[in-house]
Amino acid sequence: MLYEFDVTLSILGPVLTQSSGPGAYGVDSAFARDHENRPYLPWTLIKGRMREAFEELGFAQTEQWFGPRPQGGGNRANPNGSFVRFNTRLSGTDFVLQTNSADLCRRRRIEIDPKRNAANEQMMQVLESAVPPGGVGEFAGVIRFEAATEPAGEVAMRIRKALEWAGCFGANTTVGFGRLKEAAVKQRAPQTTTVSAQTERIRLTLTTSDPFCVTERRSENNLFESGSVIPGGVIKGALAAQWMRELGKETPVIEPGCDSKREALARHFAAIRFSHAAPRAIRQTVRPSAVPLSVAYVNERWVDYALCNEPPQDLAVAVAFAPDWKDSEAGAAREMFGWRNVNTELRVRTQISREQRRAQEHALFAYEMVKPQPLVWDLEIDVSAAGPDSAAVRDQLLGLLSGGVRGVGKTKAHFSAAPGGQIPRVCESRAEPERGKWIVVLETPALLLNGPELQGKRGRGDLLEAYRRVWRQISGGSLELSHFFARQRLQGGLYLYRRFQHGNEHGYEPYLPTDAGSVFVLETAEGRDREARGRIAQWLKHGLDVPQWALERFRRSERGGDWWSNNPYVPENGFGEVSVNGKLPEGVERA
Repeated sequence: MLYEFDVTLSILGPVLTQSSGPGAYGVDSAFARDHENRPYLPWTLIKGRMREAFEELGFAQTEQWFGPRPQGGGNRANPNGSFVRFNTRLSGTDFVLQTNSADLCRRRRIEIDPKRNAANEQMMQVLESAVPPGGVGEFAGVIRFEAATEPAGEVAMRIRKALEWAGCFGANTTVGFGRLKEAAVKQRAPQTTTVSAQTERIRLTLTTSDPFCVTERRSENNLFESGSVIPGGVIKGALAAQWMRELGKETPVIEPGCDSKREALARHFAAIRFSHAAPRAIRQTVRPSAVPLSVAYVNERWVDYALCNEPPQDLAVAVAFAPDWKDSEAGAAREMFGWRNVNTELRVRTQISREQRRAQEHALFAYEMVKPQPLVWDLEIDVSAAGPDSAAVRDQLLGLLSGGVRGVGKTKAHFSAAPGGQIPRVCESRAEPERGKWIVVLETPALLLNGPELQGKRGRGDLLEAYRRVWRQISGGSLELSHFFARQRLQGGLYLYRRFQHGNEHGYEPYLPTDAGSVFVLETAEGRDREARGRIAQWLKHGLDVPQWALERFRRSERGGDWWSNNPYVPENGFGEVSVNGKLPEGVERA
């Protein structure tokens, strides 16, 4: 059961929690502000102070509430993080100042020379405070706790006592900043949304008011950059963890028989397919489509060269494909295919030393997070793989989704779920060949190529032949690859190895997924038209199959490479979604 509490912290001024962004001219330590320019205390600060209070007060189940403590040494000693999956039960939002604070007060501090007992030169610091000295500021937020058996009153009491014991929040607490006057904790009435569906495909619209970080890149060991698309595997994993928290279990692994009330769902959960969720403006009537890599900008026109096996001979100027585009051209292409700009913010965090009350050495990290905006994310869930149990699986899953999807990404964001309609893509598929060919565009990445087979090969024909083998195999020989426009990228590192390949007889092996937007032009094998159409229909409904080489190469623990814990790039996690012969948006012509 999810408990939600409205919590208000009345804090005596001055108070400071430092922004990682620049402040006004002449300000050395600016107060942190959220996406609406409101001063706030970050949830990570509140949670850290509460954890210390739990430990000092001797409350039981501290790790069940907050998770295990970070491994020693910080990011430099442990750059790849922990591989222990733990189901933290406590989450919350930032605490926002409730009063008008257009003009924050400023305080000045100096350093005193111990020999002269006078101010040191060039050692003045200008600080911003959201609350003037002697004043009281109210910071309000929401704290959530997922309980198995704990009564709401006991949970509220622990939260209030932990906040009161913490006593102060923010920076400079050792010189009297951020003293707590009062902590008010009030339970919210349970809020659920009725999510219904009558078919094997559940369509949902997800919304959130929390900033979130679903890591797309790690440019440094301690910098995590979020993407705007939420992979299906992230949503599925968050839902699994949420389910197990409700049962009071620490690990998020779903096994048959783990929940007597949802037996069918537990038995078939691994086979349920969750699509990737791409952002869409609230009033937008179409979902975005991947920008095909066959689209080029030439003579101030947008042209799709998907059906051109060779460069046209009558071109007077060079053709600019995606790698050649400037930011303005890339932005225009994304807008034509339905993508909207998503604003982000960078938040820098660190671990605080309990003994010194200052930043821990080598424990700095940063999240580039997606700001909550008037956007929605469309999600489709396919339960047809459950066969005769599909109806029971669907109903049990809808019950689990009534409270939304909680714990998404690194910030454990909370997404509300509402019934979604039949929202078409910008490039809606057509199940008929065009000029005798099938143009298949990857809407999400897909694991098609066997990386080790390509080692030492550099020729254009080597890659073409590798793709031809894959398409021939997954189509059962009914389709042949004519040509392609594709881009690949290596995905690896210690985390992926430890999480998905540990114990693999081949040892460490980076993945080589093919990017979304890659285009493959297929032709029907002679006399195989009916079978080819069946394969196309299957891919449109369920995504591309896992290639045979991956089934064998990632086999582990008596399960093949199509099992979620052996291979992250499976269709059940939203990978391999395709569009076929999609209608091009206005402004793009087919060559």
